[in-house]
This record gives sequence, C-alpha cells and structure tokens, in this order.
Amino acid sequence: MDTPTYLRDVEHDHFRPGESVLIITGSQNGSLTGIQFTIVASSWHATTGTNGWRLRNKNGGELSFVTAAPKYLIHTDQHCAYCVEFLGQLNRWILPVLPRNGVGYTNSYSLADGELLHIADEISAAGS
Repeated sequence: MDTPTYLRDVEHDHFRPGESVLIITGSQNGSLTGIQFTIVASSWHATTGTNGWRLRNKNGGELSFVTAAPKYLIHTDQHCAYCVEFLGQLNRWILPVLPRNGVGYTNSYSLADGELLHIADEISAAGS
C-alpha cells in the first residue's frame, strides 16, 4: 500500500546509532502509527542489497531486533525535513485507504530471517 516507501531513496548515513526511528505500520483514529525502534548498529539488508541498520524495539516481542533498509525509517527524536516530507507523503497515500475510526494496518511489511521486509521489496527479491 505505501508505494512511497518502496520508491524512497535515502542514504545509509542519514541515520546513526542511538537515534530513534519509526516504521509506519498503520493508523489509529485517522493518524499514522508504527513501531518505534532505536538504531543499534550498521547491518547488511540482504533483500534490498543495501547497507541497513540493526534495530531494537524496546518493547520486545517478535520484532525485538530486526534489520531494516534505511528507506523504511523515519526520524522521531529530531527535526528532519527529509523525514517530515516523507511522513507527509505517507499521510497522503495511506490515510485515505485506511479506516477513519479504529485501527487499520498497511500490511506492508513482513518478517523473515530477522529482516523487516517491505512487501514490494520482498516480491522484487523473489523474482530475482
């Protein structure tokens, strides 16, 4: 659903260890929601073939530690014009197709072998 994530081109060094980031996973009552992570260390993201980041979810669970491509991440602990613009794109793209009330999910990501995968990247990798 969130095509801008798939098309986003963000450099690996845009993010640094210790920063807080968000990965959008849906909406609640008309606002985007997601999972907040802390960047731990540089890590290869095999599916996209790019330098990625090892992330830690302080709440634990199935997504305690994952590797993700930088194009999936949005800064939450600092004002970042690039991430604000990307969040605006996701608002315009995702919110109109999710419920205005209650909870809605984009179902845009899956988890495989410790990697968070955007569905479009997963489909692309399977076809390779």
